Parts: sequence; structure tokens; C-alpha cells
Amino acid sequence: LRLKDGNTNGPENVVFVCPSAKYGNKSGSDLSRTYACTGTMLGTQAGSSGLTAKNPRKSTPFVVSPSETLIVVEAKQETAVGDFSYSNIQWSDAKTDLAQTSLAKQQFLDFRHNQAMNVLFCDYGARAIKFKSAKATWTNSNWENR
Repeated sequence: LRLKDGNTNGPENVVFVCPSAKYGNKSGSDLSRTYACTGTMLGTQAGSSGLTAKNPRKSTPFVVSPSETLIVVEAKQETAVGDFSYSNIQWSDAKTDLAQTSLAKQQFLDFRHNQAMNVLFCDYGARAIKFKSAKATWTNSNWENR
């Protein structure tokens, strides 16, 4: 889709917006995206073992534990004036957020539902996960499926 201004990105579908999300004084239909993918959806960078959104995985890898492997999480606002969240969150950033003692200090993960967030897993189940549970159980392995 190419818009009049030459931009190839159209508006995102409302399915990518959490109804209770608020970024600054924006909420509801003022927001474009409030969810981010984990490394499970990302491909590897050329010449590196790092992951990138620029090279999505070409095939679905075998998932050892679909009910524990994360695909999509709730994310914080990307900029102070933006109407969207990060599109993907690297494990290193998620791990840093999980190490915080205060949810207010987190920069990427958004546990906005009474210290919980909705998470989509590889078994196609969406479940609310409390911060304490995420901190105790989430690992690089179930964040990146590798």
C-alpha cells in the first residue's frame, strides 16, 4: 500500500491495539500498535547469531514447548510522543526489564493489567502472565525458540 505522501505503511489493524493501553494522553483509536513480537518470529542477521526483523524466519522451526514459547507480548510506548509500541523486543531488553524491581522502570515490556500482560504463545493460546511468573520462568530459549 502506497499512501499519498509516498509512505508505504498504511494504518495498522485494531487487532494490534490493546483496548486498555494508554501512551501518554493517547488511547484507543489514537494508538497504532501496542504489541511486540519476540525473537521467535525474527530471522538471523547475516554473518551473526543475532536476530532481526529485517530477515523474518523463512520457515517455521520446530517448537519444543509450544505452550511455553512466546510469540507476541504487550509493549511499552516506543517514544515519548509516539502512538505505537516497539514492533519487536530482543531478549537482552526483555531480560533487563524482567530484572527490574519496579514495573515503572521497565522500558520495553508492559505489564499494564494489574502487574500482568497478555501473551500469545506458539500453541496459539493467549494467556495473562503476571510479572513475578514471567521473571521466574521466561528464558532466552522460550523467548527466541532456539
